[in-house]
Amino acid sequence: MLDQYLEEALFLMQLIGIKVFTDKKANSLIDTIDSRTKLALGKRAKSEAIEYLKANGINIGNNSTYAALQEKSDKFWANPKAELLEKDWHIILNNNKSMELIILEIPSRSLSVIDGKKSGLHIRPDKPYMLDLNIDSKTFIDRGSKIDFKPYIKNKVKY
Repeated sequence: MLDQYLEEALFLMQLIGIKVFTDKKANSLIDTIDSRTKLALGKRAKSEAIEYLKANGINIGNNSTYAALQEKSDKFWANPKAELLEKDWHIILNNNKSMELIILEIPSRSLSVIDGKKSGLHIRPDKPYMLDLNIDSKTFIDRGSKIDFKPYIKNKVKY
């Protein structure tokens, strides 16, 4: 009876992507979960998102920011370094409700930081070298700056 129960439990865990037996020791439980499940959870998944995109023919450079959909607010929140505005930059938005990665491509110097005369992205008051992004998942408008990120959407990849 116990053998049958364990066999069924192992089957179900394998079905949802949890590896119980592995050759190497995992640092944590999340290390035992496959990439697709990590993306769905949205946790510690930037490298998995980049690898998944690469496997689907989309190469993301070193200048990238990752943000998972916030559970209670339907917004993507991130604090990238402001210096990324001076470079070609990718933002990977992980909508784990619709199970898709949304890739934004921001050309160098196409956006700027707010100053007294013109509108722009907001800087974190406590960390002046970081941007404060809060992008709505439906409109793709940043809450603070009111900048529409829809024109920067280059691709959407389901997982």
